Amino acid sequence: MEYGSLKEVLIDYGQHVTPIQLYSDMFRIGEGYIQRSGDSRDVKANPLGYYRNVDDEKGHYRVFTEDNFESVLEEMQGADFSILNGITYFGRRNVQEHASKMFALIFDLDGVTPFSLYSFLDRAKRRVSDFYPYPNYVALSGHGVHLYYLFEEPLSLFPNIKTQLKELKYALIERIWNGDTSTEKKKQFQGINQGFRVIGGKTKEGAAIDTVEAFKIKLTLTAKFEHL
Repeated sequence: MEYGSLKEVLIDYGQHVTPIQLYSDMFRIGEGYIQRSGDSRDVKANPLGYYRNVDDEKGHYRVFTEDNFESVLEEMQGADFSILNGITYFGRRNVQEHASKMFALIFDLDGVTPFSLYSFLDRAKRRVSDFYPYPNYVALSGHGVHLYYLFEEPLSLFPNIKTQLKELKYALIERIWNGDTSTEKKKQFQGINQGFRVIGGKTKEGAAIDTVEAFKIKLTLTAKFEHL
């Protein structure tokens, strides 16, 4: 089977979605999991984005709430560089000690070709030896892909849970990033607090696409993490 582009592989395996569709699914927008603007009666944590323009002396943090999510997202999509992850935080800095809940575990996979992306999805689908879970979403980041694994319920990030999630992420990277799925020999081991380019935001200069695109994978298998 031959594919001409990464997008063609994802169209075969999934459905193109808008940025707000992915983030609404991930953060359960409208279900009361994150705080509304100006609501101090209900203490909840919120997603935190970071962006920076080439002419800025420093970057900026933006708090996402239930009722301003789309407008803040649009602001960040217009920036030269903007990132967001699957975690909510207390306060206005996305540092790990302020992390409250994890809604999704996200991975970066570089050195991806159309064939290696097909291989990655096919291995997950067929559950071959040393299989890994099927992602809920895959984003084209410009030079690679980002893999989104959404939890059925967000996980409270107590210190011991943070440690366990880091160990889980590293174990999955060992399986996800291999000779069949990437041309890069050096694996990138990123912590759970890592940010990823905003869906609909700008990619790196010289990338194959101008903005980050996301696809919802059609066949979602239950992630059997206990086997890892």
